[in-house]
Amino acid sequence: MKRTTLRLVLLGIAIGFTILALLNLSLIDYGLSQLKGQLHIITASRPIEEFLKDPAFPDSLKQNLRRVKSIRRFAIDSLGLKENDQYKTLYDQEGKPVLWLVTASEKFRLKSHTWTFPVIGEVEYKGFFEKSAANREAEELRRSGLDVSLGTVGAWSTLGWFDDPLLSRMLERSEGSFAELLIHEMSHGTVYIPDDTEASENLATFIGEEGAIRYLRSRYGAESPAEKAYRLEREDEQSTGVFMLSCARRLEHLYSGFPKDMPLHEKQKHKMELFEEFATSFDSLGLNNPQIYSRLRQRLADANNTVILAYVRYRSGQNVFGDALLNNGGDLRKLVDSLSSAHQ
Repeated sequence: MKRTTLRLVLLGIAIGFTILALLNLSLIDYGLSQLKGQLHIITASRPIEEFLKDPAFPDSLKQNLRRVKSIRRFAIDSLGLKENDQYKTLYDQEGKPVLWLVTASEKFRLKSHTWTFPVIGEVEYKGFFEKSAANREAEELRRSGLDVSLGTVGAWSTLGWFDDPLLSRMLERSEGSFAELLIHEMSHGTVYIPDDTEASENLATFIGEEGAIRYLRSRYGAESPAEKAYRLEREDEQSTGVFMLSCARRLEHLYSGFPKDMPLHEKQKHKMELFEEFATSFDSLGLNNPQIYSRLRQRLADANNTVILAYVRYRSGQNVFGDALLNNGGDLRKLVDSLSSAHQ
């Protein structure tokens, strides 16, 4: 009797898992493809030291490779980021992208489309190691009536699940920008807020930028040429962020004022006109290096909500974290420790 009951219980569990697997077949397939892509990148990566000794690897890229150890050490010792084996190896992209990112939004509402995954929860983007798969996802979302963006990714973090390598294109950045990116990705492995992409990315952006300034000062002293150069880059990004967030507020006002019975073509007309105004206004920002943002200016003319939402995702909470830093006496490590404890 007991054996029969046990068999029935095991059978029930097996049937339950089978049903669950069938219902989530697409998610399982996606997970396996991502695992395959991630493992390829990891297994094809080589220790940084090998690239430094390789005469065929460009000297211009070796400069930032030599800085990795000091940036990681600073991030761990001075900022309190977790120590692991991330970014000790390098994957040579050979000039080619390796990861494509899909984002989407409702057409007449500033609301991101989201995907839900185990462990990390709900997120506002979906990555693909195969461009064809990313294209299929993007096209399916467009057919459903959403604004969609498909772009490449310069870096990512697996939140400590794997020993993430550096990507060779990361090395093309200035020293300050490279330090910012590395600290940004390392912070994801220290503090991650499930189901809140906006908070997680805003936090990583804040830690990355503030951490880069502190790194440069620790290495060269205050007001060094490296810090001044990075500050100019940061000023441009912050000015662009303030502008894009103001665009977000104007779009929200426009969309909320649409009558329910307004025809879609009328809504699209008003949307296009406002985005064209954004693109024209962008030229008057007075950026230090406007050529870097020429692609963004062009994308504004496309009237796609995802362009605005990208800045909301990464920059809308900077004042909040700035205030939190002040409340911690300007001690960035203390802020990181408190946030890490709060989101364990």
